[in-house]
This record gives sequence, C-alpha cells and structure tokens, in this order.
Amino acid sequence: MHTLRKEVDHCVKMAELIEYNLEDVDAAILAVRVSLANEMSWEALTRMIKEERKAGNPVAGLIDKLNFERNCITLLLSNNLDDMDEDEKTAPVEKVCYTDAYGIVLALSNL
Repeated sequence: MHTLRKEVDHCVKMAELIEYNLEDVDAAILAVRVSLANEMSWEALTRMIKEERKAGNPVAGLIDKLNFERNCITLLLSNNLDDMDEDEKTAPVEKVCYTDAYGIVLALSNL
C-alpha cells in the first residue's frame, strides 16, 4: 500500500509540473514531432538538441534525454510557483511524444 501511495504522489507531482509548464512542454513535444516527421533520425535529433542548447534555445534546454526505444523524451521541468526547497523545484519528467501536455496531465490525474 505504501508503494502505491508513493507512486500516486509521484504521478501527481509530475502532472503538476507539466501543468505549470504547459506551453513549454507542448513546444518541446512539437519540436521533436516535427523533426521526426521530417525524417530526422534520433541521432541527428540528439545532435541538434545539443547544438540548440549551446545556442541558448530555451525549449532545447528543457530536453534532458531522448529515449529511442520507448519513443519518449525526458524534460527538466521547474515549479517556480510554490514555496519549495531549491532541490525540489526542478525534476525530470518522462513522457511519450505522441500526446500533448494537457493529455499527459489528464492521464496522470486519472490514476
């Protein structure tokens, strides 16, 4: 029971982070989708994200990892709205590329 509660709490936190960052999450999803739709390989996409990060692109800065096998991206999302410790403000959130941010929030909220 404790493990289930912990998993639910984690999903709620991830949903909140996505809600706080809806526009940025959707921008990151769109950037990945468009690149893949234009037949860019995952390897080329990884290189492009690194280059864009170096150039200061804020959307690229959100993308922490690409998971090719699961067709997911991991975003580093921040909660700047609530009073929290600095180490709790930013967390990695893994999500599937084929939905938008609001759809993920709904899925996580329905657990």
